[in-house]
Amino acid sequence: MYCYRVPRRPLTPAEVDFGARVGAALRERRRSLGISGGDLAVASNVSLDAIRSIESGRVGSPGLWVASRLATALSLSLDTLSRDAMDEAGRDTR
Repeated sequence: MYCYRVPRRPLTPAEVDFGARVGAALRERRRSLGISGGDLAVASNVSLDAIRSIESGRVGSPGLWVASRLATALSLSLDTLSRDAMDEAGRDTR
């Protein structure tokens, strides 16, 4: 069986910005719950390196599976996470 890589289109600046806001919202929620990055990694089955990359904005757009795992571990729905990220954008412009 052959595995072909499907090329991904480059992310738009708006998508990269939204990904950074998602990371900031996840970091804010994690800190408000008093959960360490390592504890979140164990609870979500997402590597600590990936969590750090998402929270710092180095990942332009976290994948749905990863975002869902992190949100669930932080007792958030994806809708709430998205809303929190949009609220983060509103705080940046005020």
